[in-house]
Amino acid sequence: MFQRMLTIIGIISQYILEEIDVFDSEEEIGEDLMSLGFEPGEIEAAFTWLANLSGSGRPSHQPLLSQMHGDYVRIFTAEEKQMLSNAARGYLLRLYNLDLVDAPMLEEIIDQTMLLDTHGVDVDDIKMISAMVAMFSPAEQEDRQRLLHYLETDTDMLYH
Repeated sequence: MFQRMLTIIGIISQYILEEIDVFDSEEEIGEDLMSLGFEPGEIEAAFTWLANLSGSGRPSHQPLLSQMHGDYVRIFTAEEKQMLSNAARGYLLRLYNLDLVDAPMLEEIIDQTMLLDTHGVDVDDIKMISAMVAMFSPAEQEDRQRLLHYLETDTDMLYH
């Protein structure tokens, strides 16, 4: 179900890019997705995830806002290590170390990943989740575009 939900989120993101209010058009988008063969439960899970991402129920990372770049060290919990592959964890830290995401955005990406009902999130999944978080992020447009461009053009393997 996880991969299918990510596919649904990817399709919905196209509506967002076309500046369509997906929550006002949820019924029509749901019908389109069902015509593509997706189940109502999968569609509802994707919309719930997006609703959480867009602000409702969002955890606060206010203490992180005062952290300086050099003072932030991310230690993954046992649950996060189980969910995220080594490559995915490395990729997240790479985004942070390249200043493509700040500490609050990194935490938001991890939080959103942990909300998904799956095990074994890989780098491609992290790229998609990061892009969605960036779309709803309060970050400056230039910073958001820089991250999205990097996610789109990054084809390097993290480990050789």
